Amino acid sequence: NTKKENFIDRIISKYPVNIVLLFFMHLPMFFAMYPGICYYDVPTQIEQYEKPYFIQNHPLIHTLFLGFFKNLFPDPNTGYAIATLIQLVVVEMVMAYAVVYIYKQTKSKILSVLTLLFFGLHPVHSLLPLSTTKDVFFSICLVIFLMELKRYFRQELLHKVEFVRLIVCGILILLLRNNAKHAFIPAMLIIAVLLFLKRQGIKKFLFISLSILVIATITNKALVVSLKATPGSIKEMMSIPAQELGRIY
Repeated sequence: NTKKENFIDRIISKYPVNIVLLFFMHLPMFFAMYPGICYYDVPTQIEQYEKPYFIQNHPLIHTLFLGFFKNLFPDPNTGYAIATLIQLVVVEMVMAYAVVYIYKQTKSKILSVLTLLFFGLHPVHSLLPLSTTKDVFFSICLVIFLMELKRYFRQELLHKVEFVRLIVCGILILLLRNNAKHAFIPAMLIIAVLLFLKRQGIKKFLFISLSILVIATITNKALVVSLKATPGSIKEMMSIPAQELGRIY
């Protein structure tokens, strides 16, 4: 039993091993959905890249990602499959990071193994990484950002690489969802007030938050200018309020 427990410990605590296990668990679904799931905004984004005629309704950085890989080879399916595989591996890296994080925080082999199996075998977690919508990259960046933010509050971010990871994920959150700033800015203000009341690292936190906002804004503006992207229709902004009013009346 002791040897078995030590074997499980060695597996569940190793980041690369978890990535490989998740990859093989997701591989059958990848072959079933080859070259990937193309729906929602993806056809529109690819059409914008090929015209080219960019609209700011969709995150420009993600539109460039999709268009680049689709046109990378003579066969568009090959390029699209590579884009899907890249996304799949990145998602699995984040899932593996979460499994190792849970193991280190709880020291529970059962919880860690169940989390690994949940990520690897649940249909939702097998299908979503193959969907090339912007929401997948956004979600994994948000997960890493929140995990690193928690570590920051617990004063566990000790290396520059970890601070860079926090800032980069924050920037990508704002670049991958146009409406992310409406949640990001109030959340950072609330956290800043709580840190001020606790007198805990307020200056460094404000530096991190402002760095994320400034870099994301400049990067997005540079993309808009270089791609000559036009503003999106206000109708999309009003889609949710219109549905809410429809439910009332």
